[in-house]
Parts: sequence; C-alpha cells; structure tokens
Amino acid sequence: MPELDTSKTAEREGLPPTYRMRADAHYVDQLSSRIPDTPPRASAVGAPPRVRDADTANEMLAAIATIQSAATLASDDGSPLVRRVALDLIRAAAWRASWQMRAASVLEQTHRWQFRPRLVGAILSRVRDGFAADGRLRGVEVAMHVADWNAAADLDEEALVAAVSGAVVAIAGLMENVESPQVRVNARAVGESDLILEVTQDAVAIDPADGDRFFDPMRPDRIGGRLAALGAAVARAVAQRHAGDAELVVDARGCTVRLTLRRSLMATPANSSRNPQA
Repeated sequence: MPELDTSKTAEREGLPPTYRMRADAHYVDQLSSRIPDTPPRASAVGAPPRVRDADTANEMLAAIATIQSAATLASDDGSPLVRRVALDLIRAAAWRASWQMRAASVLEQTHRWQFRPRLVGAILSRVRDGFAADGRLRGVEVAMHVADWNAAADLDEEALVAAVSGAVVAIAGLMENVESPQVRVNARAVGESDLILEVTQDAVAIDPADGDRFFDPMRPDRIGGRLAALGAAVARAVAQRHAGDAELVVDARGCTVRLTLRRSLMATPANSSRNPQA
C-alpha cells in the first residue's frame, strides 16, 4: 500500500480544507490529530480524458483514514455529541468515496450501463440523502424541488446518481467562501421526451467565459479543485449517454448546471405530485 503524504502537517489530512464543522472544535481537533499524514444508447461521443489514478487512489486512502479515525474516536469517547460527529464523518467519507469511484468508472468507460424504468424522485432522494451528513459537516444545504416525484423514465440509476451528485459537487465548489451556502436541485419534464435536471447556486457570480471550461476534467486549478472538475465532467458524460447534454447557464446572481436527458417519460401513477419521502 502506498504511504500517505504527511508533508502538509498544518492541514487536516483526510478532510477537505474547507470543512466547516458545526460541532465543538475540540472534538474535531481530536479527530484530526489521529488521521495520518451495455452498448451506448446515445450517438457516439468522443472518449473523455483519462482520470488520473494517483489522485483517485490518494483520495480513497484519505477517505479510509477519515473513517478509521472517526470510528476510533467514537469508541474512545462515549458522549452523544462525539458519536454524532464521528458517524457523520464516516457517512460523508463513505459517500464521497463511493461517488468518486462511480464517477471515475463512467469517465474511464468501465461503467456497465443499465437503462431501466426508474422513478426520478427515488434517484434524487438518493442524492439528497447521500449529501445529508456531508452537508451537516460543511454547512451546505442541498434543497430538492421536484415537480413530479413519481415520474418514471428509462434511466441508468447509478450513473444518474453520480451525475447529479457531481453537479452538486461542482456547483458547491464555486461557493467555498460563502457562509451557509445552498444548492438547489430542480427536476421537471418538458414535453413527452425531455427530462430537465438543474443544479443552481445564487451566491457567487462567475465569468460567462468560464462556461466552456467548466466541464473540463483536466483543470484541477479551477475553483473547487479536482473534485469539482470531476463532478462537472461526469455530469456531462452521463447526460450525453442519455442522448442529451449538460450546459452551464450563467446569470447575474449565480449559475446553473442544466442536464437534459432525452428519454420519453412513462405514464405516472396517481397522486404523483407527492414526495413519498417528505
């Protein structure tokens, strides 16, 4: 196993530098001190750049270190507060690691595509629930606005969860210096063939010229770093595989990642406007 880089001792290894913990810093410092330094269904699309394996491996090691340290802290300190923080750290690290692995498999073209009738609301609920612990730790709110929670479409569920999660990561990456940022996820059907998914932030205005570069996975120097670049890239790749595309829409207040999936929506059950998990 490769050794973890312990050269940056001033940082909290295993955690992104922008973590804003809502728990007592005393417990966070305790934790930080223990962490060591199927055929295509769309038209042919050019192969995306290869994801850098070394970066992915290092991030997986950091996630494992976070999980191990949080588990140790929870077992050593029996207070309810510490256990809640440790559990959120474990959930957030596991969610981020699993998302990165799925995103990498899509971009590396090793993902096994499986298009099946799926409820749009159920997919977006997975995204919302996946970011719950991460959002509590970072102070980021992910709000869902879905016109029809029981609308169904022919989708690859795992890939679409990775795509919407990637769009959330990319948009949240633009708000690193915003206090209590909010990311909104909207879903709606357009006509008989298109499903529109939008991930929006209204806190930071960006240069419209950045739109063309927003989905480039090989620009880790962008705001939000490598994970934001990876998130935008997988969002576009998955949208294209669903015979659609992704675009960045910029306005005076902020921006929106808009995914268009060109799949005919199936008949929806009765009372479909209700959120079954609300």
